[in-house]
Amino acid sequence: MKRLLKRLLFVFGILVLASFLLLFGIGFHYYRIVHPGTHKLQVSVEPGKYGRWVNPFIGTGGFPWVCAYNFPGVETPFGMVRLGPETASIILNKKALSTSGYYYGDDKIIGFSHTRLNGTGATDGGHFLVVPATGENALKNYRHGRYAKFSHRQEIAFPGYYAVMLPKPGVLAELTATPRVGVHRYTFSRNEAPHILIDVSHALGDKRSKDG
Repeated sequence: MKRLLKRLLFVFGILVLASFLLLFGIGFHYYRIVHPGTHKLQVSVEPGKYGRWVNPFIGTGGFPWVCAYNFPGVETPFGMVRLGPETASIILNKKALSTSGYYYGDDKIIGFSHTRLNGTGATDGGHFLVVPATGENALKNYRHGRYAKFSHRQEIAFPGYYAVMLPKPGVLAELTATPRVGVHRYTFSRNEAPHILIDVSHALGDKRSKDG
């Protein structure tokens, strides 16, 4: 009986230790995502006189159920589009942890869509997702949820402009907007065949647009 009890305690201790190490590893990885240092992406565009004082990343992180649900993308006052990145979570590729489609604790970018609600708790929008990709398996990888990883070090945003470097496909994505149009520019740096995928029935989260 004592030997059995010792074995059970030993197994329990191993499980507790493994759980602790797993949670510590996840927590450390999350910390590295949200505290990467200064946004150092070098781009040819500069903010205006007052735009350099604005930080569009404020309100994009925190606990998913109490965050501000903001996004760092672009729009004009009373504009028809809110163009920005959509992200997926670090472990299960969970989408729309923030109802705006962008959550600061995520480490993958799904693509760039044109509509979303900002600062609300309602998940809506995500229409006409644009995905830059390279290689022969670009469409297959997208369909299987193999999204592009990114780092906040290689990301920058200020009023009217957003940019991020996607290292694996080797693509610099830049976004801006007019009152009615979302403007994309993708710079491909690798020798693989470049692709622009457009998911016309995409919607935020795991939803689909029936009228796509």
